[in-house]
Order: sequence, then C-alpha cells, then structure tokens
Amino acid sequence: MALIACAECGKKVSDMAKACNECGFPIGDYVAYERATNQANALAEAIAEVALRPDKSGGKVLIAEEYGDLQIVVKNRLSVFELIVNGVVVGEFKGLLAVGVNVEANIGNIHIKATMSGLTGSSKLFVNGSLVAKGKMQLI
Repeated sequence: MALIACAECGKKVSDMAKACNECGFPIGDYVAYERATNQANALAEAIAEVALRPDKSGGKVLIAEEYGDLQIVVKNRLSVFELIVNGVVVGEFKGLLAVGVNVEANIGNIHIKATMSGLTGSSKLFVNGSLVAKGKMQLI
C-alpha cells in the first residue's frame, strides 16, 4: 500500500482506494490501468531485446498457443524453423531439419523452448520447462 496523488485533484490517497475521497476519481481503475500498461511495456521491451525481425514470412504454423499476454507461434518454412512471440521472430534455426532442432528465447523471466524432431516431424513447445503444446511438421 502506498500513497499516490489523485490524477484528478492531486490529493494524496491510498493506491488501494476505490475512489478519491476528495473528488470521487476512480483510483482503483486508474491504478489497475497503470499497472497493466507498465506490464505491457515491460513485456514489449523484453521481446524487443531478443527480436530478430517482425514475422512477415509465410510458412506452416506447427503450434499456436497463448501463454498469459504472450501469443507464441512455432512454424516452419522451407528449411527454417521459427519461434515467434507476439508477431516477432525471437529465435530460428536455418538448415536441414534432419535430426533434432531446439530454438530458445528468454522473454523477461519466461523461458520459451521449441523443439522439432526431423525424424518424426513432431514439434513441442515448452514454457518455463513445462510442455504446453505439441504439433506436427508439415512440409511445404
């Protein structure tokens, strides 16, 4: 709990208050909005730190999953295996997908790993060490 200045009248009020005692401004909504904005900005900055480029490529989607505020996509096109988070390529493997491939990225404190077995064509998505999705490779 902290005292903050009301965005409307400037009076000091608890950040836990639903509304300002002086003017009635909805402090609770304002604080929730500010926290959500700060989290979204932090997430965008974390993705930007590991970004290779925006995802504008074609290819076949192997896995598409939501994890909190992250939209994670694993796809392949020709001889490229890509890990995409919120529309940005954050990891890739270029070359023959004959054996096994791992592509990893750290987004803030979230570790994302995509694997593909060239022998079976199966792909897996792990977030912080837990398997969250499986997919099957499609040749294009």
